[in-house]
Amino acid sequence: MMEWYIGNQTIFKEDMNMAYAINDDCVSCGACESECPQSCISQGDGKYVIEASSCVDCGSCADVCPVSAPQKA
Repeated sequence: MMEWYIGNQTIFKEDMNMAYAINDDCVSCGACESECPQSCISQGDGKYVIEASSCVDCGSCADVCPVSAPQKA
């Protein structure tokens, strides 16, 4: 079983069926990329993108985004 520890929270990949996706509101500030504990966010064409298969659904990206672009997919 794959698990990650984020802060004092244990997250199990098998328990997750949703990942985050970055919508078109993204202003490409990059705040989410440096905050992602799995390094699954990268600069895309005009906005940042999340590699859904690597996302552990922790919400760190959504917490730091100034325009609330990362949303549950």
